[in-house]
Amino acid sequence: MPKIDYHIHSEFSRCSEDTTIEGIISVAEPKGLERIAVTDHGYAERLPWFREYLSKMEKARKSTRIDVLTGLEATIEPAGNLAVDHSILDNLDIVIAGLHSLPESSRIEDYVEIQVKALEINDFHILAHPTDLFNQNTPKNLSDRIVRKLKEHSIATEMNYHHRCPSPVFIRDCVEAGIRLAPSSDAHRLDEIGHFEWFEKLITGIDQEISWIEI
Repeated sequence: MPKIDYHIHSEFSRCSEDTTIEGIISVAEPKGLERIAVTDHGYAERLPWFREYLSKMEKARKSTRIDVLTGLEATIEPAGNLAVDHSILDNLDIVIAGLHSLPESSRIEDYVEIQVKALEINDFHILAHPTDLFNQNTPKNLSDRIVRKLKEHSIATEMNYHHRCPSPVFIRDCVEAGIRLAPSSDAHRLDEIGHFEWFEKLITGIDQEISWIEI
């Protein structure tokens, strides 16, 4: 398993409890991570904090032996598009797409359909916590739709520590389909970084060779 984490939140995410770019690096180094991405939430077309983020990232890259990538966790909107403008997305090392909320009275079928639309638009590298909003109780006939689209468009999916998502069954289906996996903390706290024992437990019993994401 590669010593990477491409989904970490810093002070530029409102949900962060204690993470800062400097703090992330101070934890990632002793944990043995070799490559990380700081991927704060992108909820809107323009991000007022983005220039400051890039400035801090440039300083961080000079202070560590770890390869530090720029990135965002861009919100998937109901039509399947990403909320953030391409003038930002096109200049990042990595883009994660995450669906975090649904219109009132939405069904699980709607949840899956929005993610399928996003995968068809294909504006990102990794699909975040793909079965989380319905507590991972996604029927197999619906989760199979996500797996097929991930494969069709060569998009990776996460093993997400923060949300403990997706299920081992979903991960096994992805491995069998040849979909690349990304071990991701989705850290909102510094103590969530570097829990590779959880990722290893998630893939226990999988005999096939696993394809890991390469960026």
